[in-house]
Amino acid sequence: METELELMIVEIDPTLTIRIHSSEDINNFVVTNTDAARALKVDPGYLRNIKSNNLDVLKRDSDWIIFRMPTAGGYQLTTCWSRQGIIKLCDFFSHPEARKLKQWAKDFTHADRKRKEHHSGALKDAQIELLMRIVNGEMSEQTRKEVMKAFETLRAIINNN
Repeated sequence: METELELMIVEIDPTLTIRIHSSEDINNFVVTNTDAARALKVDPGYLRNIKSNNLDVLKRDSDWIIFRMPTAGGYQLTTCWSRQGIIKLCDFFSHPEARKLKQWAKDFTHADRKRKEHHSGALKDAQIELLMRIVNGEMSEQTRKEVMKAFETLRAIINNN
């Protein structure tokens, strides 16, 4: 039986967000290798090298897992990092984003997930995915500024609720 994973975008701080896949069944989450690399500001291949060169520390099926994940080209086998894996992975970095991400992963609880759902319940997964593609995709500088301003307004509304 497959567990249905829900996509969530989590703000770790105002300058750092990450996409996580979580389930009601588990007090855990997974992050795709690409999303972990984006949060750590490195190339996904760099994380694959860290994983391959440190298999004694980064264990398959506990720190990293191969999942069938939906992609633009259909379902693909994708390396995903567990909560525990993100914590260990961050130990290979010394920059502030890694420290913030590690602390957030250590502190993440099912209660945090429920609180985030309460604040962001109006945005469906497809809407969030579309917004992420807009921000990360090709657009004019003016359009990007307008979208970012809209995100800031939305953040202010959510934080005041």
